[in-house]
Amino acid sequence: MLFFALFSSGQDLGITKVAVVGATETNSDEYSFCPTNPISLDITVTNYADSGDNISTTLSFTIEITGVNSQTLFTATVTNLVSLTASGTTTSSRTFRYPDDFTTSTNLNFSNRGISTITVSTTSVSSTGDVNTDNDAHRTTAIVYPEEIFSLSVSPSSATVCQGAQIYFQINSSGASATLYKFFVQGALEQQSATDNTITFSTDPSDPNALSNGDKVTIEVLDSNGCLANTSSVSQTVIINTLPDPTLTNNATNDAICSGDSILFTASGGTEYEFFVGGTLEQSKSSSNTFIPAGIANGQEVKVVVYNGQGCSSERTNTIKVIEITDPGSIVLSNSNDSKLCYGATMTGSISSTSLASSTNSITYRWESSSNGTDWQLFGTSTSTSITPTVFFSDKYFRRVATASNIDLNCTSNGATVPVFIEVNPEFSLTLTTNESSYCVGENILVSASAGAATYTFFVNGNQVQSSSVRTYAATASASTSTPTNDVSNNDQISVLVTDSSGCTYTSSITVVASDSGLNPSLTTNPVGSVICKGDQIEFTASGGVSYTFEVNGNPPAFGEVVGNVYTTSTLSGTNEIRLTAFNNYGCSETVTMTVEVIEATEGGTIAFTTASDATLCNGDNPDPIVSSADASSTHSVTYVWQSKVDGGSWTPIASATDTATFDPAALTITTSYRRLAYAYIDTNGDGIANDGTTCSDYAESNTITFNVNPLYDPGLTTNSGLTQYCDESPIIFSVAAASGSVTYTFTIDGDAARQQVSTSSRTFTTTTGSGGGLQVNNGETVSIQVQDNNGCIYTDSIVIQVDDFASLGLISLNANPSIICSGGDVLLTAGPTGAGYTYTFSTGGSNLITNSPTPTFTLTNITEEKIVTLEVTNANGCSDLVSVTIFVPRLNSGGTISTTASLTLCLGDGLNADIIGDGSSLSTASAT
Repeated sequence: MLFFALFSSGQDLGITKVAVVGATETNSDEYSFCPTNPISLDITVTNYADSGDNISTTLSFTIEITGVNSQTLFTATVTNLVSLTASGTTTSSRTFRYPDDFTTSTNLNFSNRGISTITVSTTSVSSTGDVNTDNDAHRTTAIVYPEEIFSLSVSPSSATVCQGAQIYFQINSSGASATLYKFFVQGALEQQSATDNTITFSTDPSDPNALSNGDKVTIEVLDSNGCLANTSSVSQTVIINTLPDPTLTNNATNDAICSGDSILFTASGGTEYEFFVGGTLEQSKSSSNTFIPAGIANGQEVKVVVYNGQGCSSERTNTIKVIEITDPGSIVLSNSNDSKLCYGATMTGSISSTSLASSTNSITYRWESSSNGTDWQLFGTSTSTSITPTVFFSDKYFRRVATASNIDLNCTSNGATVPVFIEVNPEFSLTLTTNESSYCVGENILVSASAGAATYTFFVNGNQVQSSSVRTYAATASASTSTPTNDVSNNDQISVLVTDSSGCTYTSSITVVASDSGLNPSLTTNPVGSVICKGDQIEFTASGGVSYTFEVNGNPPAFGEVVGNVYTTSTLSGTNEIRLTAFNNYGCSETVTMTVEVIEATEGGTIAFTTASDATLCNGDNPDPIVSSADASSTHSVTYVWQSKVDGGSWTPIASATDTATFDPAALTITTSYRRLAYAYIDTNGDGIANDGTTCSDYAESNTITFNVNPLYDPGLTTNSGLTQYCDESPIIFSVAAASGSVTYTFTIDGDAARQQVSTSSRTFTTTTGSGGGLQVNNGETVSIQVQDNNGCIYTDSIVIQVDDFASLGLISLNANPSIICSGGDVLLTAGPTGAGYTYTFSTGGSNLITNSPTPTFTLTNITEEKIVTLEVTNANGCSDLVSVTIFVPRLNSGGTISTTASLTLCLGDGLNADIIGDGSSLSTASAT
């Protein structure tokens, strides 16, 4: 309820109207409107007095609202003075708009739906008072329209479609129809209408204004009262699933197959597939992407519908061409007698066509043959409708195969005619053999033909010599031919004509190979002679024949040793019989032999140490001679060559050690091995020396003996500083290189056995310099080392040590001038001795004042307390000594105190009545006065 209090100087002012601006006055003083924040009011004030009155800016108005949009009572004043004329005149009333015409602007919020009461009250106060207070207040009913609810429905309900499908939207009301419907896509107005509450969108990208995946559809609605409905929470986001991009391929040739062939279709691009042939579903939707139709006709269409994981689908089709032969035609034998032939015979007629093949495509022909009527092979290159095969050697089936073709494919299905069959008598396997491959003069020749024929007729050089059922013919090898006596010679031709039980004939022939002369073989050697050394190569050359065989002691030579008429070998040993057999072109042979002797060193013997302990030597020792414990042996005479090799090296001959069974080595400094080689030779001149040039290069070697020489060891005696100059009383460490094995290290000072350190483990000797004797090393003394290994080998080294006794001579001095000073004074420090090679280090309190100065003086300044100054003097050998001096600085600890018992307040001219007494506490570290 809104109260408006109005004050004026008139006698009777009243509120005659309170109107809601922009609202519909449905009844008197009843206004209906949409939720509004804020509203404005038109308030009409009327002067009911007979005289004019003023509404001043100081007069108050009271406002109160009750109901769903209540507002606590408040006051306001108009912004300008307004005069009203007397009642009944045209200007006796004035309408004010709240809040525009008022100083107070309290917000009137009518956002809540329902009924509220707005009350305006006025009290006109003057010197005479308000004569009528009944008209001071006016009440108006304000009704905010009830809310109408709108929703958005969509089909399909999930707003999820496959690309290309339509989506239908409809605005639904809970009550009366709206007065305006608006549809927005991504905030952009798409459609508005006062009557049409629906809209249909396309998702086909080729259509204008098609929706995209993720687009958001929103609405605005003016309800039946013209109020903007609350649709802020009403929206629908569109999900547009992409279509699969399928493929459909097949294993045909450019979509063409032969009639009766299977065809495999393969699809891709999805998760499920269904296949149609000629519009009929043949394979239901499944995950299988392959399809083999049971049958397909020429020109039929195969279609696949491909689905992706969102259930969206796309189609692909293949149109298939089927090439078919409807009739293969027929063939026959033009001469029926050709149905059975002798082996190797030819046809008298042909295989002829009686009808041609039929097809909607072009036809070509080929011919095929088979030995069993099942397995067929291409026969020749003929493409005619009839053929005439030539020689027959086995049963044969023949058929003509028609091929129907388009530009891509050749088809033979149903193209083969019913075959014709030609039977061939089995071949009579005729062979003609002799009892030998070649003959010598006078040998018997037996010619044999294959068994099973009816008759056999033999010929010699074309002349018939025998005709019967007997399949053999006997003759004799001779230098000349005589058919009456059945003598045949080299190159005569013997032939046979046989007739089988079917009357088929076969022929065969053979040529006689026979000799008419003897053999005279011979055998020569290179080198000439019948004696060789073991391992030497010897070459045997055969002659007097056409071909040859060799035997060695009854065995054939090794593979590769015989080339033609030459036998070459280097593997003979001992006594050998070489047998040669020579052959002529007719297989006749003669044999000769030869004996060959092979000389060789058979045993190398053995060698040994004269002294067994020489097996291990110290470096540089000379061993005793090597002796022969067993001499070598050979098939003939023996001579020797000695060889040596150092550890890890190769064997080399010793020039001075030949023709001797023993050898005396020189002094050795490295491990060395020796062996003796024994050579066999023929002592042609009988002097027992291998000097006649017939020594064999093959040898027998003795055992090997080795002198193990300890490696040369250098003790390498050193000091810890690497120098030989030391200061007196300095530590010194002597050390040597490590030796291998069990070793004894003996350190000796100046050759005195009483001044030694002996150890089997330590290779260092730690002592000091000085003149104290014992294990101290004095100036000029020699320290030596002796190292003895477990083989008794001894190694030595020594060092002479120089000792500087500067520190023990008492030569240094330090003078402080002055040595007693007052605080803050300076002191000149002077060191001794002086001269070349000396350096001076001054320090105090553990800190160096100056280090290794060549100047023997140093001034210490601003000394405030007692100090001890230390001097270190170092000579040219690095030896040093120390001395110190104390600098005294007298100092009072305090001024002490004084006291008195006298009165400390005096008159001018009076004296103290008691003494002033000091406590004597002013004493210092020195004397005090």
